Amino acid sequence: MDENLVYYKKGSETWGTPVATDCSVLVGNESKDTSMKPSVEVIPNPAETEVHELLHDFPKGDNLDYALYNYSGIKMAEGESGSNTFIISRNDLSAGLYILKVADREGLIMAGTKIIFK
Repeated sequence: MDENLVYYKKGSETWGTPVATDCSVLVGNESKDTSMKPSVEVIPNPAETEVHELLHDFPKGDNLDYALYNYSGIKMAEGESGSNTFIISRNDLSAGLYILKVADREGLIMAGTKIIFK
């Protein structure tokens, strides 16, 4: 027996998509990666003078490099962190939107976020 879901049928013409009786054909049965992905939390944001970065779900013991870019893509600051927290001071940065990228030692970007200085 052929089972089809038909959205519209007129005479011998039909429009629609066949439905499988086995749902695994439609959704797949491969395992999904449920591990957490690294992320960066910025406090406070927006900020006046400095921001605290909290790194979540990064590999333990990895030294990480970070870079702060203005919205035109020009690198404005950079540094490294050996722990899951670090501080970026505004110093002489003008008010505006900045992009923070955190990378491993090989340069693979692991996470990023936006920072606003008022």
